Amino acid sequence: MPRFSQADYIAYLARRKASEHVQGKADDDEAGIHEAIISECRRLGLYYVHNRMDKPSTATVGAPDFIIALPHGKTLWIEAKSRQGKLRTEQAAAAVWLAKLGHNFRIVRSMAEAIRCINDAIETAETENGDEKHSGKQQGVL
Repeated sequence: MPRFSQADYIAYLARRKASEHVQGKADDDEAGIHEAIISECRRLGLYYVHNRMDKPSTATVGAPDFIIALPHGKTLWIEAKSRQGKLRTEQAAAAVWLAKLGHNFRIVRSMAEAIRCINDAIETAETENGDEKHSGKQQGVL
């Protein structure tokens, strides 16, 4: 039975640790990104629609993972993808269609990027309207 030398074993452990670091990063995991978006929306008191990952969607084919209602009647459409994830043809078509209609569509590939995207969209909505920062409190219902 072949045996590892100590140097081979150390090299093996180093490769394994590097592989675990890359593969095990929750930040790159699409499910983790979804959880971060949901958590941030709840923290900020934002209404959102979420297309689940674990079951076939009944939403329109190509619809982004999230539609988030922002202050002042603005919306943010988010598609979460892993670092290597690619848009399907239907998703790319939806992105182009939304952009053509003037909607804010974003692809996010990490938890930090998702949170930054939401907060930047809120800031843009408020800047365009000339208001103060969103407090996360309900402003009133029609």
